[in-house]
Amino acid sequence: MRKTLHCAACDAPLTRALTIRSGKDPAVSEPVHEDGRPLTEPGEAFKAWEPIERSYGDSPAPLEFTPQYWLNPEDLTEAVRLTRDHRRLSGCCGLA
Repeated sequence: MRKTLHCAACDAPLTRALTIRSGKDPAVSEPVHEDGRPLTEPGEAFKAWEPIERSYGDSPAPLEFTPQYWLNPEDLTEAVRLTRDHRRLSGCCGLA
């Protein structure tokens, strides 16, 4: 399946068309985390159904949600950038 990921808030395209590999598919293995290297090859994304981070305190960790799309930074469009409002997180519209 090829899919372009879009911002949920403003619908800006965040990636070029990607081949999505799902973590629910038993034939697909989770990408190996190597320091300083992308999780996937260009043009591919991994749809994770387990969060990359878990919180064991009273509030959730920033990356404690599913599904997550793990992708290569080369696949991002120019819509993905740091926002000028540093109180907000990075994203195309500053809300992501």
